[in-house]
Amino acid sequence: MPFGIFSNKKGNINSRTPPKVAGSWPVIGHLHLLSGSNLPHNTFGLMANKYGPIFTVKFGAHQVLVYKVPFWAKLVYKIP
Repeated sequence: MPFGIFSNKKGNINSRTPPKVAGSWPVIGHLHLLSGSNLPHNTFGLMANKYGPIFTVKFGAHQVLVYKVPFWAKLVYKIP
């Protein structure tokens, strides 16, 4: 199950944002969710089942967009 992660440091341009995963800690964000017995791609798969194919998580101080559909990876990482 391929996943892509995209971080935008410029901030929110549009008011329509993907759902945010609950349970963020103040300093580390959602990193504690990735340090369990599950592998990270399995954890992201469970989050995608709950929040949909596109959602945001917080890694430290950065909001990160996570998407599940491989076609979106081709659009985001397309080299002109």
